Amino acid sequence: MQIQDKVQNWNQDMTREALILAKANGTLRCLGATDQEISAIVEKFKDPAVDSMRYLKETLQDYRRRYDAGSSAYAAIDRLITDCKAAERKNCAE
Repeated sequence: MQIQDKVQNWNQDMTREALILAKANGTLRCLGATDQEISAIVEKFKDPAVDSMRYLKETLQDYRRRYDAGSSAYAAIDRLITDCKAAERKNCAE
């Protein structure tokens, strides 16, 4: 129960974009992305001159091309891309 409370408190302080980036980080690490690849994504994501959701979506689309359409890795990355698209739509609506 204590861990769940900590996670919920941590999530409340994060933006939607930061949560998507955290999920992408975990997913890509599980799929074998290197520390250098992850660091490059995070640094570019933090750049205020960059549309972070568009950048992350395009980067994830590049990663998705490495996998077969029916694979679990493809599906995991596809879910992240869907999250990015939803965040972009929400940002445009605001």
